Amino acid sequence: MSSPPQSAYAAFCCRYGNYWQTLVTARGLTYRYLSVPAGHKGVVLLFLHGFTSSVYDWHYQLDYFHNKGYGLLAPDMLGYGGSDKPRDTKLYQHTPLARDIMDIVAAEVPPDVPIIPVGHNWGVAVMNRLVCHHGKRFKGFVFLNVAYMGPNASAPYDLDELIPLSKQMSGKELYAYWELFTKPGADKICEDNIESFLDMMYAEDEPSVSNRIKLTRHKSEEFVENGMRLPRAKFIRDEDYEVMRDHLVGPGRGMWGPLAWYKMWTDGHHRSEDQVLRSHSELADEGLTTIMITQPVIFFAAARDAICVPSWMRPLMEKVSRHLTTVVLDTSHWIFLEQPDMLNAELDKWLEGKVLRTRS
Repeated sequence: MSSPPQSAYAAFCCRYGNYWQTLVTARGLTYRYLSVPAGHKGVVLLFLHGFTSSVYDWHYQLDYFHNKGYGLLAPDMLGYGGSDKPRDTKLYQHTPLARDIMDIVAAEVPPDVPIIPVGHNWGVAVMNRLVCHHGKRFKGFVFLNVAYMGPNASAPYDLDELIPLSKQMSGKELYAYWELFTKPGADKICEDNIESFLDMMYAEDEPSVSNRIKLTRHKSEEFVENGMRLPRAKFIRDEDYEVMRDHLVGPGRGMWGPLAWYKMWTDGHHRSEDQVLRSHSELADEGLTTIMITQPVIFFAAARDAICVPSWMRPLMEKVSRHLTTVVLDTSHWIFLEQPDMLNAELDKWLEGKVLRTRS
């Protein structure tokens, strides 16, 4: 009798064998990550995922660039997968998170090997702090969907004030879905209704769903708490869906850690670190930026992203980058899953032309 087929995640883990590592950072937090040494390209790509992802969600990029001879460094970010999931939201401040990543970099990548961070969603927020505090260590930066945004040393995010303000300024209630993500007991609500939660996050018609549900006050809570369902995006294969679900609600997992990235803001823990950055700002354009990025930068915008709208994001990138390449793909927010071949090809072309060509 033949053995049952491996799950997609088990096959992914086996594919990289002994390249899986764990590290306790200087803060005493344990991270699990993939670390593949630089191949003949001599460059390491550092993948920083966001909400609601894990290392696995990068599998199209990891496999492609591994075969191309690049090194890979890809952690489960704090609160996710095999990394620690502390319940103190202050531990999710972006500057300490960036230091955690630098601890991993120091342990895995020789000082003379160039590194290119690739960030998506909240992973961009951590990459922003790498730019501010550790920028000279990196040869370039890759932004997916979300633009560089500098410090915001305002008071704790009061959603009752912020959501109407966002409506006034943009025409959309941009933070409406944060009401669900930051309410007491949000982790239990999302865990008990995980299918509804994932339907909302990976809907087939993301722009419409985002505008009707995520960007309309109280609709995210209503949708998830009532166990409502939607057709899932076709680019999410059944085997990938099972991995996503297990990383959020499987044994030893849970939604507290992923949601803590939002709760950190509404708890006001961003203020102290952002005040320090604001005091050293080189650009005084309403506190949105802190430095000018001198390395090559590529920004991948998603034409059908209802929240990270390209026409809003691109000007932010243009303010901070001296060597900016912008690529707009016809995708939703999940740009690296929806059109992986296109993204990989464009990123490969940029790396060859803007990074490897300029190496000293």
